[in-house]
This record gives sequence, C-alpha cells and structure tokens, in this order.
Amino acid sequence: MDDENSNVSTAGADKEKRKQNKQGKESKTQKAAGAAQSVAKNKKVLKFIIAHAGVFITIAVILLIILLIIGFVGYFTSLPGMWIEKVKEASANTWQKIQGWISGDNVSVTITDDQQVQLAQHIHEMGYDIVGYGFADAQYEHKVGEEGSEEREGFAQNGNIVTIEGNGQTGTNYLKTYIAKSEATYFPTTWSLEKFFGGVIGIFGIGDEEDTVLKSEGMININNEDGVNIEIDRENRLLAIKQNFKATYYYDMSNWTSRYGRPQELFLALHIATMMPDLTYDLATKNVFNTKVNIELQKLNGTFEVKLIGENGSQVLETDILKLFLSKLCHFTDEEISRFEEADKLYEAFEAVQDLQKPYLDGYVGAQDGDIIRDWEHSYINGIDVRSVENKVLETTYTPQITVNKKKRHSILYGYHQGKIPDGFAPDSNELDRNYWYKTESEKIGRITRCYDLSSEGAEVERALEGTVLGDFSAEQVKALWELMIEGKKVETVYLPRIENVVKHWFYKPIEFKYGQAKMAKKTVSYGATGEDDPLASVSGYTIQLDQTLVSPNSKEGIFYQLCEPELDGPNDAIIALFKGGSGEIRYMYRGKEQKVEYDLPGNYYRYDGTRDKALKIANAKAHDEGKTTYSFQGEERTTIDPSNEDMKVEKEEVTFYKTDAEGNNIKTDALAALSILGNTHSEEAEWSYRLLKELLIKLDYFTREDFQKPLNQVLLWPIETIGTTAVEKDEDGLAKGLYKDDDKYGLFLKVEEAFQTGNSVIAPGDAEVINVSGDSITLKFKSLSDATVERLKTQFGTDYKEPKRDIVLDMTMTISGIKVSASAGSTVTEGETIGLAGTDDIRIVMNNIDKSNVDDIETYTYPTYVGTDQTLIYNHNGNIEPPPYVPDGGNEDTDGNTDGNATQTNPEYHGENYCVDMSKPEALPSLSEAQLREIVSKSSMSQKAKENMNSVIPDLIRYEDEYNVNAVFFMAVARAESQWGTAWAAIDKSTYNWCSIKGSKNGGYVDGNGTSWNKYTSFSDATKGFCNLIANGSYYYNAGRYTVTDIAPTYCNASWGVSVCTYIKQFYNSIGIEIESVNW
Repeated sequence: MDDENSNVSTAGADKEKRKQNKQGKESKTQKAAGAAQSVAKNKKVLKFIIAHAGVFITIAVILLIILLIIGFVGYFTSLPGMWIEKVKEASANTWQKIQGWISGDNVSVTITDDQQVQLAQHIHEMGYDIVGYGFADAQYEHKVGEEGSEEREGFAQNGNIVTIEGNGQTGTNYLKTYIAKSEATYFPTTWSLEKFFGGVIGIFGIGDEEDTVLKSEGMININNEDGVNIEIDRENRLLAIKQNFKATYYYDMSNWTSRYGRPQELFLALHIATMMPDLTYDLATKNVFNTKVNIELQKLNGTFEVKLIGENGSQVLETDILKLFLSKLCHFTDEEISRFEEADKLYEAFEAVQDLQKPYLDGYVGAQDGDIIRDWEHSYINGIDVRSVENKVLETTYTPQITVNKKKRHSILYGYHQGKIPDGFAPDSNELDRNYWYKTESEKIGRITRCYDLSSEGAEVERALEGTVLGDFSAEQVKALWELMIEGKKVETVYLPRIENVVKHWFYKPIEFKYGQAKMAKKTVSYGATGEDDPLASVSGYTIQLDQTLVSPNSKEGIFYQLCEPELDGPNDAIIALFKGGSGEIRYMYRGKEQKVEYDLPGNYYRYDGTRDKALKIANAKAHDEGKTTYSFQGEERTTIDPSNEDMKVEKEEVTFYKTDAEGNNIKTDALAALSILGNTHSEEAEWSYRLLKELLIKLDYFTREDFQKPLNQVLLWPIETIGTTAVEKDEDGLAKGLYKDDDKYGLFLKVEEAFQTGNSVIAPGDAEVINVSGDSITLKFKSLSDATVERLKTQFGTDYKEPKRDIVLDMTMTISGIKVSASAGSTVTEGETIGLAGTDDIRIVMNNIDKSNVDDIETYTYPTYVGTDQTLIYNHNGNIEPPPYVPDGGNEDTDGNTDGNATQTNPEYHGENYCVDMSKPEALPSLSEAQLREIVSKSSMSQKAKENMNSVIPDLIRYEDEYNVNAVFFMAVARAESQWGTAWAAIDKSTYNWCSIKGSKNGGYVDGNGTSWNKYTSFSDATKGFCNLIANGSYYYNAGRYTVTDIAPTYCNASWGVSVCTYIKQFYNSIGIEIESVNW
C-alpha cells in the first residue's frame, strides 16, 4: 500500500525501505535472468519465440502507446475543477482494464481501500480482532472515554479501523482477496498477456495445460466468437445480451451464481473457524478452485409478435390488435376478417391494406351493382377494395364484383375558352344545367371500404378506436404499435446462452449439462423503449411484451434445450487435499479439448489464536520462511528471529476446528459459531455454500451431522394454500412480502392482494380440533404430529434439522380471522384440509401457548415455504421430454415419431432402495385395489385439493396400470415429486393438467417464459394416461430395458429425482401396512 494511504510508518524507516526495495529489485532481476536462462535452454521455446518475434514486438509497441496515453492523461490531472475528477476516473478505469488485460485479474483492480476497511470494520464489530485473527495489519482509532470503552492488546473494542495493510511481511491481502473472489462470481473471464505466455510455456510441458481464458479471475466464461455486446448487471444478477444494438435480452443468473460462486462469507467463516488464513487464501487463489461457468452462445433466427398485458393480467394478442385494425380502421366485416384469420394471414391482410389503399369517391362505399355515382357530388376519401386485398393475400377472391357507373361533367364555358372539349363528353338531356357536358364510365370493383391512414388521419384513427382496448392509445402510439409489428416479422439474429459445463468448482467435480434439440422455441421478453421520444415508452393501462419465436438457421441443427438438472458430485479431490494435504490434477473438457490443472497443497498451516502475541510469532515465522531479515508488524520494523527460539516458537499445524481447554477437552463451539456466519447470512449464495461446507467437514470427520443440526419448530403448514408453492420475497424487516405486525394488536397479519388473493383456500396448518367458529374466525386446537407429518418435515427440511418433536404444538391454539369459514365447531380437521376461503380483508393469525399466553413469533411455527429463485436461464426445469419437436439425424423415435429422452444418459452407481415398476415383471411392486389407493391418498400429508385431484383419477389409474403395465403407486410418487399432485405449478400453467411435467406440443402445447413447450391435456386423467403411455411405449424406458425407478430416473430427470420417487413409493405402501422389497438389478 502506498505511504499516502497508510498511517503505519516510522521515522527513519525510509532508508531501510529503500534498501529493501533495492534488494528486492536485485532479487527480481536475478530471478528473471535465471528464468530467461532456463527458457533459452529449451530449444523448442526459443524456436517459438523467434518464429513469433513479430507478434511480441507488436504487443510491446501497443503497450508503449497505451503507457504514453496514460502519461498524457496524467498531465491533465493537474488542471482544476470537476473535469479533472472525471479525467482521473477515466484514467483509473483505463488503467484497471490494462491491468486486467496484462494479468488476467480484472476483478481485484476494482476493489477499493474503502471496501477493505468496511469489511474489516464489520469483522471487528463481530468481536474478532483483525490482527489477532490474522486478517490484516490494522490500526484502530480508540474512542477514549465513551461508555464500554476498552482496549485490549491494541484491539479497541468500540473503536474504528482507520487503515489496514496486507498481513505480515508478505503483504498478503486477505480481505481484498476475499472481496475480489466473491465479486468474481459476477465478472466475465478475460484474455491476458501473462496467462498467454504461461500457456505458451505450458505447450512445452511446463505448468498447466489449460486454455488461457480459463485462468483469468472472472467466473462467467462466455464463448463470444461473434463479438456480441454482452454486459452483466451485478445488482440484479442478470446477463444482458444486446442483439444487433436494437434489443437487449436479459437472462437470470441468480440460480447458478448462488450454486457456483464463492461468497465472501464462505472465506470469513472458514478463516475464523480454522484460524488458518493461508488455508482460506489457498481456497481463494489456487487455480484449481478458480470456478468457471462455461457458456456457449447459439446463433438463432428470431421473429416476434406483440402482446399487451393489462394491469389486471389480461392479454391482448397481436391477432386481437390486427383484427381490431381491420375492423375499426378498415371497416372489414367479421366474415371477411375470419377468412384471413383462418388462413393465419391477419398481418399480411393489414400489410396489404397499407400497400393498396388509395383515394376513392366516397360514393363507392356501400355502392350496389349498377349504381350511378355523380363524381362532382362526392369527395375523395382514403379507401381499399376488399377484393384486391383478398387476391394479394389469399390468392383468390370471395367478395362479389360489382359494376358502378361514374358520371363526370365538364364545364362548356371552360371548354369554349380553351377552344376544346374532352373526348367522350356530350350534352345530357337529363341534366337541366346546359353549361355542362357529361360522360359516364363503367368500373368493375369489389367492396370499397373506408380506410384511415395511420400517418395522415390521426384524429380519425383515435375516434375509430374509442371504446376498444386501444381506446387510450394516441394516433402516434397506434402507428408505432404497427411499426413494431413490422419489426417483428423481420428475421433478426438472436444469441441464446446455454451452460456447457461448470469446472474447477471448490466442492464439485466437473458438472456437465445435457441437452436435446428442438425444432423451435418460444420466448417472452419485455419491450424496452428506444428512448424518451419512443411513443411506446409509456402506454396507459398496459405493458408491452414480445412473444419471440426462435429457429436455428442450420436445418440440420435444432435449438438446444436442457434435458434435466445436471448431476452434482462432490467433494472433489482438490478440496480434500486442501484440508488433508496432497497433490494431483483435475481434467475436464472445454470446447472439445481436454484441459488439465495441477495442484499441490500442504495440508498444514500456521494457526492463529486471536491474540497479538501469536500473530507476532507467525509474522516472524513467515519472514523466516521467505528468508527475510526484517519484517513489519503493527507499524514497526522488526528483525527476524529463528522461530525455533523458545520465545518466538511457532509451527505449522494440521487443519483442525477445535480448541483445547485447560482440562484437555476439545471444544468446537467457537468454530461452529464462526461457520454459522454462513448459515445466518440468509442469501442464496451463503446458504448453498454453507450446505456444501457442512457436507465436506462431515465427510472429513471434523464434525458429525448432529453438530450442525438445529431444533425444528416450523412444523405447521402455511394456512394460505397457494403461497407455499412460490418463492418468498422478504421485506426489510425479514418478513415475507405482505406480512406485517401491529404494535397494538397480537398476532401476525396477512395483507390482501399481497400475501394472498381473495378466494384463496385457507387450510388447516396441522391436525386439529375446531374448538370455536365465530363469524369470520375459526380457532383450532392442535394435536400431536402424525407419522406422515414427521416424514414430510424430514423430507422438506432434510438433515439440517433434528427430528421434530411430535408434541411440539400439542394443545396449542391458533385463531385465524378475516376468512369465510367452511369448517364447523366440534369437527376434526387434518393437516392441509380446507377450512375456509380468503375474503377481501386482511387476515389475522393469533397463536396461544397451553397456558393461554400469546406466541409472539408465530413465524417460528408456520411460515411461507422458501423455494429459492426461479430459474430462468435456459430450459432447466426438472421435467421429462415427451417429445422434443425436432429429431437430429440418427435420432431414435417413439410411436409418435418424436424422441422422448436422452439415450446417452446413464445411471450412476446407486446403493439405495430401488423398485421395479413394470407390472409384467415378477419382481414388480404389488398391485393395489381402488380402496387401497384411496387409503394412501387419505393418509398422505398432501393438501385437501391435492387429495381431491388424485382421488379423481384413481379408477382410470387402475385401468391404465392394466393397459400399460405401469405401477399405479409409481405414478402417484412421480406426480407428487413433480407437482404435489397438481397443486404446485411453477414453469407450467395449471390449465395444462400436466402434473408429471412432460414436455411436448400436444394440443398445441403451453410455452412458458423460458420458451419451453409443455404438453397440454384435457384433464388429469388424460395427463395420467400420457405418462403411462410414455413409460410403456416411449423409446427410452420399457422399450430400452429400463424397468426400475433408478433406471428410469437419469433419462426422466436425474438420480436425485429417483431417490425422491423411491422414498415416496415406500412411504405410500408403508402407510397402508405393506412392506415392499427393493430389487438389486
């Protein structure tokens, strides 16, 4: 750190520093000379350098020019005023880019001193001494005299950190590194000069054999061969792809940044828990943990249709707008419009109107066959001949042709003075005025309609659309809307991102994504105004969306879509070596080429204990390890002492997470508290990292699973049925959106239209007795948790919590007010059973303990289920494919002529339960009667609506089991895993009845916001039949020899899905007293 940014300096130290700098320069010169000599010995390297001398000279010249430019800019920094600051900022940004281009680290150069001090202050306020815990060399400003003021070993407990420097003599900047590696999650990779030369040397067997860009710091590696304009919106975690500088498409990064990033809380938690900064620093900086999300861009052709979305969610499609244009602006009849609609030519019809409209006598409008039109009595208006439009668009005509007689007149006086009379004009005895001669012409026409011109007849356009869905649009907006439709028909290049793989993750082994190919894809994007003068920038009552259709320009290649979630396998060997020590290499594929990264990790590190004394000893030992004679600690230059000296003795230790007390007991409390930094952050990134870190530390026997488990109190369902199936957005107080508390009233309040919608079902949060119903309120008295509830909770919350206590809410009461109650007093209700409907007022929930005292934190027992951020990157729903509408050359086809899965997927080794679901096999699961299936439904923990859905198909399900040999309970388990028996809808609309999440275009299909097409069914029974037919007759299940759940799982979704389905199957059979045996195939 420069002296001007540091107050850690001593008088007389300048001379010593200059001496050290000189020694450092001499040392670097010697090292450089040695490296040059080594390279020169390698004839291959020398030959390469000679052959590419021109390239290297060019690079050197470019660097020289850049440095001259920076010097020129630097000259102007002496000028006064605000302009100087702008020049300085521009210069700093330019220098950051140059540094990133040279080193490949385009992240660290953006981290400021203020950010580091703020993080240090945060750690300080958590009670950890920055120096004693090995974070940095820090100086505190002690607030003397203030309440609670205390200073211990220089650690001002109520003070502020003024400055920090890199830790110890090495200057290792842990805090800056932690911030940078966390921010790298949102940075793209970059080419670098340093990594390039490292790659050149790697060609000759020295160092890693890895692509240059994969060594840079950013996590997001986009293969951008076409130079597409790509930006990353850090704040909103969006990937922005600007298409041809016209439109910008945004892709949600939140799902994979949370999974694959390294939040700074991970580094802080591990640093404090181990007290070994260098272990955490290795995790942050070693290339083997330098995660890369490798993204390919597929070049596609795209068109779009315009759609208006009303404030109440209503939709006005482009076809609706076009029919409105033809009806109100062109006065076409419903019959005429229907012909164009049936031919799917509404756009072409209105386009033809714009080309063919011309001035007509207004008498032509409504003219009958043989009518005589006296042209001097009529004005000309803008109109269209319907027959001309039909002929151009439909290549035939439907409107009858008629003859009209247009009579013209010519002034004799005018002709006399000119000395001539036009041919064909003559006196007409029927006309009384003899000053005119007349001429009659016959004309064959169709039906002429009045047509308003969008450019010149704005007032008429607005009047014509009054009272319609476009009634509030100005003429300028109507014209702009039509022009937007025209733009939508022009084929434009669109780039669609997809993740190829994720490599060098700190926990996982390389993650490969599997894709199928579709003939086309649909995607909905929001319209972005082109500027403040864009008429469509603000449209009263509507937002504009564009329904995009994408196709591949390559006829032999479809659009890639993700088949299912990738397998996540960890921990990898490198992360184990970080803790246990070891060397090795990882290999992975990148763009068809194998990459190799080597690692060599010590497994032992210096361990701090929170005191300055131990920190001093470690600083001395590190200086000794590097052969330095002096080092700096707390602003003082010190002489290095042999660490074997008893007073300064300190040694590296194996990794551990406990402290030993005076009695020799190993205490893990402090380490667990430090690790909870991750668990208490409540961000997706931190929660995901915490889960993985716990799995790692349990696997390495540092902790047991019980060490991490917490009591489970959240045992009651959320009373609003639909809430629990959606992501929960929290407010600044940590409550879910729409929840609030009233200081003057007990209980938790749910705001109408935010926490629920009028008409939502209100369900019993647990098994209970209805002890009172009064007006709009109901009071429940809870029973002990049932076996089914305990199993559900264990499945829902996993191993993060201890098994729930069955009597945790026994005899506690809950009163729900503000609803339309349907249950009666004295009755018994089961968990999930409907007890009423939400009304138009806010709902109030009051809960009481057994002693009648109020429960202050009701959300401890019941809360909207958090299900994470909706994944909207590229086709990544955990659904099956039946069928992709495109089959590449060589693709296998099922009975419908479409593929139904990925034939290349294999089932990883699995040692859990597995069941045969093909009823024609002797090992198959038992077949059950209708009564037994209904008993399973009755005893399940599903909501009342879910039970109703499943009961409705049981008679047909038994028939389908006989017809297709697909076990009925297997189907019930799949329907639960995919949609909670038709009550949990995410990507798929519930109107599809597609409760097994089967992709395809049946009945026209339903296209979600990601462009994925899902089958539409006429009922739950129809969807059940479709599932059974897929398993029995599709190409990749029974017909491919896959008869068990774990054989089916990798193709249908993934192995984890198979584990869940097996668990549900076992639960269902066991609930009616039937024990089933696992097959060992």
